[in-house]
Amino acid sequence: MIVSITHNDGIKNGVRYPAKYSEDYDNVIAVAATDHNDEHASYSNTGPQVNISAPGGYNIKAGDSRNIYSTMPNYDVELNKEGFKQNYDYAPGTSMAAPQVTATAALMLTVNPDLTPAQIRTKLQNSADKVPGMGGNNHTEKYGYGRLNAHQALIEALCLPVYFEDQIVFFDKTIFRCHTVVRNVTVYGGDGWIIPPATLTINSEITRIQDNVTVQDGAKLIINADNVRIDKNFEAELGSELVINPN
Repeated sequence: MIVSITHNDGIKNGVRYPAKYSEDYDNVIAVAATDHNDEHASYSNTGPQVNISAPGGYNIKAGDSRNIYSTMPNYDVELNKEGFKQNYDYAPGTSMAAPQVTATAALMLTVNPDLTPAQIRTKLQNSADKVPGMGGNNHTEKYGYGRLNAHQALIEALCLPVYFEDQIVFFDKTIFRCHTVVRNVTVYGGDGWIIPPATLTINSEITRIQDNVTVQDGAKLIINADNVRIDKNFEAELGSELVINPN
């Protein structure tokens, strides 16, 4: 597996190799950077090849506490001429972001050594947080599939259940999780005027409809999973649609 930086030129459609190989090889992860506000770091190159983003600091300057506190060489290097200290300092860049993704991948392998590089990449992407800057999109050229969430990535690696519960789905929503448990959820059928019927799509290896789930007239529930279990109090109203597709 190759975890690579997108580089720090601040260029749109500027993802450099080897990160750019991510569009052709599923064992390559292209990592962009976010800043201290959980926003896209202006220096981080963007492009469709970006898989995920991770904290990389605010700007390419030495000593800025908004950057990532990191170990540094304990001998003279070129960075010292730019104002960076030896031993420890606040350092910026996609080179601060990518190691966090690498470390998370390593942790995933400690709990599930059978994961393939492609599975690791998919689980990292599926577990990433959709930050506000993504504007509700599943993928953007700045953030990839979201900002790294190491805790959720480990849950995905173990395929532990993640609950989707206690809400009404008014607008189309797609869930990407290894193991999804749904309870106390209504998929809204629309009001016949302004709000159209909603579609809830669940992409999981395991999906469990546990309790009190209703798909209203006109609404749609799509489950893409190899293992589907429907327990109790599930209602698909007349005029609704339930689609179950094995992965």
